[in-house]
Amino acid sequence: MNIVVKVMDGSVIYNFTRPLDLPVDLGQRIEEAYRVKGIDCVKDFNGMFAFALLEEETGITYLVRDRYGIKPMYYYNEGVTFAWDSSIDYLLKNWGLRFDVDLEALAQYFTFQNMFDDRTLFKGIKMVPAGCYLKWDSHNRKATIHRYWDYKFDSSLKGLGEEDIAGEVKRLLGKAVSRMTTRGFGCFLSGGMDTGSIASLARRWGRFPTFTCGFDVSSATGLELGFDETEHAEFMANLLKTEHYEVILHAGDMEAILPQLIETLQDIRMGQCYPDYYTYRLASKFVKVVLSGAGGDELFGGYPWRYYYGEGAQSLDEYISGYYKYWQRIVRDEDRPKLFRPEVMEGLKDFSAFDIFRKTLRGTGVEPEGQGDYINMSMYFEIKTFLHGLFVIGDKIGQAHGLQVRFPFMDNDLVDYAMKIPPEMKIKQMDKHMNVDEDDVSRLFTAEGGKGILKKAMMGVIPDRILARHKQGFSAPDGSWFKGESMKYIKNLLFDPEARIYEYLQPGYVKARINSHMRGKENNRLFIWSCLSFEWWLRSFISGS
Repeated sequence: MNIVVKVMDGSVIYNFTRPLDLPVDLGQRIEEAYRVKGIDCVKDFNGMFAFALLEEETGITYLVRDRYGIKPMYYYNEGVTFAWDSSIDYLLKNWGLRFDVDLEALAQYFTFQNMFDDRTLFKGIKMVPAGCYLKWDSHNRKATIHRYWDYKFDSSLKGLGEEDIAGEVKRLLGKAVSRMTTRGFGCFLSGGMDTGSIASLARRWGRFPTFTCGFDVSSATGLELGFDETEHAEFMANLLKTEHYEVILHAGDMEAILPQLIETLQDIRMGQCYPDYYTYRLASKFVKVVLSGAGGDELFGGYPWRYYYGEGAQSLDEYISGYYKYWQRIVRDEDRPKLFRPEVMEGLKDFSAFDIFRKTLRGTGVEPEGQGDYINMSMYFEIKTFLHGLFVIGDKIGQAHGLQVRFPFMDNDLVDYAMKIPPEMKIKQMDKHMNVDEDDVSRLFTAEGGKGILKKAMMGVIPDRILARHKQGFSAPDGSWFKGESMKYIKNLLFDPEARIYEYLQPGYVKARINSHMRGKENNRLFIWSCLSFEWWLRSFISGS
């Protein structure tokens, strides 16, 4: 049988690589594995990949994504056309396709700042879900999605002691770092525990460069004054004796890069990612491979304040309803008619963000019996949606700069083990956590207690000063900048009556929320970012009405 394999750029399968990443024909190795096990061979692959495999005699094509969705794979299946690639831009330019806005994806974006199903903002272009493959039969022109792997948080290590579990976590993370290091690698170094752990475990490979992004907080207010982490990153870099580089962002850096960033992303989702663009660009000047700490929070309970939005629920439905309130991050259901124009609302008459949310959360297949099960469900949900969104945008930015970003926390062996750890070992003082509004920065970093077992595993590896730090996300002080230096830019773009977003959104509602932010009445930074991104996305990809 003649088999053709097309591997998307940036793919790597660690159980196929050789020491220090000596050249390997990845397509040939995938073909060899397929001839032995068929498409089930993907269950054995450890890494990040997207590839297409064609059996020429049968006309069967498989489009495959890695377990975690680190590498994207898009497809278009309408009429007589079946097209696919890891880049939407390729589909736009090489197939001559013209697209409208997918209204249901748009409604998801302005609810979750993400898409939780397989849609994109381009109507007709969908994404193969993470941990799945699409099977395309060219003879009957039928496409079917098959899941070959999914997360399963089950607490099955409950009988083991913390010392044993912490020791195994340390061993597996060290093994993952060893698998992913290569000649000329570097590490992101934020000053937090996740990147600090990876950089510390990578020291055995000699001196390497580290990269961090800081922020000018001279005009920031409140807790945003603490958003610059360069002091902590420099402390770790000095301790590890790395070759350390920093980029410091100012308010004007967002507007300078935003049009280019949106063209790079194509598939917009998630929050303010322009700091990632600058950080990746910095790293690409020195290395081709960089290790990231992404995944540590989602696997080890790094967001304890989020898991308690369903606290006190007496049933699964009550829990889902409580958790859903948090994940309406941009616009709540009751405000959707105020946001969208009437003709858009007509196209959304059968849309339910809650049904999409519930379907995703129920993907665990578990009927929870206690608080621990609910927390496991929350971690399942966040790693399937929030982390997946970060991977999608991160891959686009990395590819744009010729940079391959690797994720030791997403090594198969470590992921499989971490999902078995009981949540009470990950989250300490489970009864003392509060609900925290992530836009209310005056309260955000008072939440403590996450990643307890990971902290125990890293004792003696990274300093207590880093282990004891409060959780801090990687974010610019946009709450302050959007009502300060960036105010003129936002008004020029979004108060313009000819702004493209008003073909879909209602000007009165948008401007009222922007004005409320600028007057300091509420923090609408995520909403403003979403409007800015959608405006530039329309200008870049959708023809005017």
